[in-house]
Amino acid sequence: TITEPSGNGYARTVVNANGGASPAWAVASARALSNGAAVTFPTPTGSWGTVVATAICSASSAGDMLFYDNTNVVDQAVSTDDTVQFATGDFDVSLN
Repeated sequence: TITEPSGNGYARTVVNANGGASPAWAVASARALSNGAAVTFPTPTGSWGTVVATAICSASSAGDMLFYDNTNVVDQAVSTDDTVQFATGDFDVSLN
């Protein structure tokens, strides 16, 4: 399980299949992909606490956690009006 921010404008952000509406995944190789456009979360209306990891889930709420990473994430306190975003190509997923 994961602990996500709750309230204060937080919502999971949809990243569509390769070729879908932006933002969508871009295929980097046979076993890797990255975000083909910036992935921007809603603007926080209050504190989201400290974000310590990222996850890819199968649904906009509940659902299954498909991927999780806390080793390549710098702990970041998220406050009112902060921009929470992965720039184009900055969120990489690979299967070994």
